[in-house]
Formats: sequence, structure tokens, C-alpha cells
Amino acid sequence: MTCRKGDLAIVIHAKHESNLGAVVRVLDVDDGGGDIVFKNEPLVWHVSSPFLMTWSKDGRLFQRKIGPVPDWKLQPIRGCDNSEHASGKCSHCQNAQWEKQREQIVANMGQTEVREMDKYGLTVSEFVELVEMGMLRHPKAGK
Repeated sequence: MTCRKGDLAIVIHAKHESNLGAVVRVLDVDDGGGDIVFKNEPLVWHVSSPFLMTWSKDGRLFQRKIGPVPDWKLQPIRGCDNSEHASGKCSHCQNAQWEKQREQIVANMGQTEVREMDKYGLTVSEFVELVEMGMLRHPKAGK
């Protein structure tokens, strides 16, 4: 198992190329009771996306913002965990440049950033982490 309930994750393997790179929220373990079912998969998550994703079954295409994705097709997006903080091994949190950029992003947040956070269902810290990892572009970058 790579993901946990509540994680943000990136779709890293997909039948439909348009789903690759999608940032999703892991909602819960999929119960296999919907019209899109992944058989012979050890773990399937029910995920949500701010954009339409594509699934296919029996020659039919489905486009939805919520649906099932096998665990192995997802890469969770996580920062360091509390044990890293406690042990002092949290390298990105120790990095003064990262902290400075983080403070600058938070201080400069405006309506555009707030809308982006709302669109993805992100907290401020999750938004900042994604910007820092290059997964989201800060709207004020390059201005």
C-alpha cells in the first residue's frame, strides 16, 4: 500500500493518457460496488479530482471527478512525518531557503492562490509543498 485515506496523490500509471499527472485526493477504499470496477487488484482507492478524469469499461467511456484508482497507479504526495521532525532528519524543513520561500509564498497569497487551494481542496501547507516540489506553479511566479 502506497497511499492512505486523505492523501493527495498523483496518477503515475493510467490507461487513459489524459489521467497521467492528475492530482487527486484519496477519499477511501473503493468498495467495488460502482459501475467501474477493477477486478484482480489488491487495493483500489476511491479518489476525487478537481478536473474530469476518464475511465473505460466494455467500450464505454466515463468522465467523472470521482472514481476508483488502483493503489499502484498512485504516488502519494507527502511532506516529512513527525518522526523526521523529532529526529532532526527532516532535510527540507531544515533548509533555510525553503523556509524563506515558504514564508514569501504565504505572505504573498492573494485571491488567485486561495482559489487554487480551494479548487484542489488544499491546506496552505499542502499548497506550499506542491509549489515547492514544482507540481503547481505559483500564480505570481515570473511577474
